[in-house]
Amino acid sequence: METCAFSGCHDTSARAGDLTLESWHDAINSDSGVILAKDTVNSRLMWGIEGKNAVARMPLDRPLLDNNQINELKQWILEGAPNN
Repeated sequence: METCAFSGCHDTSARAGDLTLESWHDAINSDSGVILAKDTVNSRLMWGIEGKNAVARMPLDRPLLDNNQINELKQWILEGAPNN
C-alpha cells in the first residue's frame, strides 16, 4: 500500500522495524515473514496493520487502514499474495 512505503518509514533508506516494503519482492521474499502467502495469522504485515503480537498499529503517524482495506489485504494474502 502506498501508505507503507513512503520516505522515512519502510523504504530502503529507513527500513523501520528492519522491513522494506517498496516492492512486492521485498515483502514476499523476506526471511522475516513480512507476508506469508495464504497465512494472515503469521504474516508480520497483518500484525502491524491490526496491531497484534506486540507490534504497534501501522501506519504510524498516518491514517489507519479501515476495515475494508484490511479485509482486502487479508483476501489478497489468502489468495497467495500474487504480484498484481
